[in-house]
Amino acid sequence: MHRIVFSTLAALACLFGVQSAAAQAYDARALRMSVNLTDLKVIVGSLPGHKVEKERIWGDGDEVDVSLRAANADGLVYVLVGTACEPSGCSGVMMQVRYECDSIDYARLNNANLNRSSITMWFDEDAKMLGVTRYVILDHGITMQNLRENLAVLLDIAPDAANDAMAAADSKAEDEDEAAGGVTDKT
Repeated sequence: MHRIVFSTLAALACLFGVQSAAAQAYDARALRMSVNLTDLKVIVGSLPGHKVEKERIWGDGDEVDVSLRAANADGLVYVLVGTACEPSGCSGVMMQVRYECDSIDYARLNNANLNRSSITMWFDEDAKMLGVTRYVILDHGITMQNLRENLAVLLDIAPDAANDAMAAADSKAEDEDEAAGGVTDKT
């Protein structure tokens, strides 16, 4: 009886990626049609200077979700969220960088989306958050290298895209202040 319980627990641990990411080496050519938490940790660990800060598995039965928060060497924090998950893995990955932001110029945000077709930018007014997202569907397979490159693209584009959107909001606030009779130093 103890063997059955132990074997079942060991199988579940492997299924949900509980094993150490170090135990699974990065293999650029490995083809994935779904990912688990271990796969996400391996991708983060394959990027120089990147570290996982927090990881999470929640749900039960047919509803299992995985996510992690990581940061690069420059301190840019990002999240990887498994989507369309089943106990065997997640067939999508949402990659996001999120910034605190009080307001946004929606015209500039829309323009940023048009100019950067490889990402989607959004603003959550209630959470005061600007998000930059890249979504990858794994249904018919993707190599670990391509998955890692998708993350690298997001991390390369996100800071400039967010700065453009937030600078536009700052500029709009200055224009509104000036129109209301306020003095704005634009030096």
